[in-house]
Amino acid sequence: MRNWGNFIRFSLLLVSYFSFAQVTAKREIDSLLNKAQSFYQTNIDSAVYYSSIAYDQAEKTQDTQKIAKAIGYKSTYLLSQKKTDDAVALLQFNLDHKSKLKAEDLGVSYNNLGVIHSLKEDDDRALEYYFKALETFEIVNHYRQLSRVHLNIGIIYRNKEMVDQSDYFFDRSMYFSKLSKDKNVENIHKGLDDDKQSSNKKHIDAALKALNGIEHKNQSRLASIIYHDLSENYIDATNYALAIEAAKQSIESKTNSKFTQNIDFTYFLLGKAQIEHGKSEDGIESLKKAISMTNKEELKIEMYDYLIKGYKNLKDYNKALEAALTRNRFNDSIDKITEHGNIAKITAQFRNKNQEKELEQLRQLYQEQEQLIAQKQSNIWRWSIIALFAVLTSVFLGKRFLNSQKRIKQVELEKVEISKKVEQLALVLNNKTKVYLDQLMYIKSDGNYLEFVTDDKTVLDRNKLKDILNDLPPNFVRVHRSYVINKNFIDAQNSKSLFLKSNVEIPLSRTYKSNLA
Repeated sequence: MRNWGNFIRFSLLLVSYFSFAQVTAKREIDSLLNKAQSFYQTNIDSAVYYSSIAYDQAEKTQDTQKIAKAIGYKSTYLLSQKKTDDAVALLQFNLDHKSKLKAEDLGVSYNNLGVIHSLKEDDDRALEYYFKALETFEIVNHYRQLSRVHLNIGIIYRNKEMVDQSDYFFDRSMYFSKLSKDKNVENIHKGLDDDKQSSNKKHIDAALKALNGIEHKNQSRLASIIYHDLSENYIDATNYALAIEAAKQSIESKTNSKFTQNIDFTYFLLGKAQIEHGKSEDGIESLKKAISMTNKEELKIEMYDYLIKGYKNLKDYNKALEAALTRNRFNDSIDKITEHGNIAKITAQFRNKNQEKELEQLRQLYQEQEQLIAQKQSNIWRWSIIALFAVLTSVFLGKRFLNSQKRIKQVELEKVEISKKVEQLALVLNNKTKVYLDQLMYIKSDGNYLEFVTDDKTVLDRNKLKDILNDLPPNFVRVHRSYVINKNFIDAQNSKSLFLKSNVEIPLSRTYKSNLA
């Protein structure tokens, strides 16, 4: 019995040690990559040096995503030194493991391969990789990278003296650079064209002009991309008839050129335009195709929204209800109250619920679970201290220890479920924008305005921190007079700063430091 008890204690300590070492290593990798990035514009040798250390550390962790991220940074810096062969050797790993990579890291890999082939003056191959990068970054709306890839493509077409096509991609690049607020890309554009505008009409005119210079449009990858963008712009301009034609042209070009990446999105644009144009039956068929093709859950939710609208236009409420219920299975981030409200409008069988009351109940449950876990953890530490100075003398004590562990896991799972329920709720701002709490990383105060920052967008709203705090669940805490953060995104901290999971540094003041306890 004594040996059995010692074995359990030793195993627990060993697992804890290796888990802590793994987390520490991953944080060190991110820190090294941030340091490399800080040298990128001033000392490329230092950038390569620190990214190389990060890459070596990532290989030791055997974490594919960490390795891929380090490769993206290091290959970018190697290309600045024109070391294309070294970059190609690194990027092959990312191509071999692309199904396991995050969209951003895969997009960076495609873009860097495009740069490599562009340096080798293999423009056709470069464009192939750039187009793949565009499709990948569109999935996550990465505006900064979209701006840079469009810029790279524009330069290739300018060198080919295809003025209309280059102007089109320069225009799109400027548009995305303004969305991303990327000053570096914006400055590059000033040298290319100081008079660029990003209006909807400007985009449409540029796209039409670019299409005029393309032969065999129904077999051209370039044409398929421009037609896709054109359909989006026509929808924004509420010209649904032309949006339908542009989407069909894009689908035909993608199919003929075997460039089917992101074709699900194009079918969605077609269905959306058809529904808005009153062609609900056609729109429903297009949306069904899009849903069957896509594996992007957020996009699938939008598809189902328009599918429900199409069925309602046809007064087929049974299918509308069926579509609404199916949509719920993919709805991981949209407010459950709004979701039930949509079903109520279709069936008249559901009642509206009071969001504030539900939120308050969830807050209370969350606090109760926090207290229960703290109490149980205190008991665990007590038993651990005893275990350090004495061996387990009976099977009863061993079973009690294991049962206590099992209860802690159960309580933590309940806490996670409650946290998910809290975070599924949405915050409706004064400007009517809805921000989902599970995506909200932090809120920054700037005078009479607040910035609500998620991983992929920033929403500006006229408001004050003290007024918004009462509407937030307990995992949102104030850490500075100008900042409220979501504790679920904390990756690391020191005495003066917090580091969120997307490599965002937030100042930590003494006044609010106790809120993190």
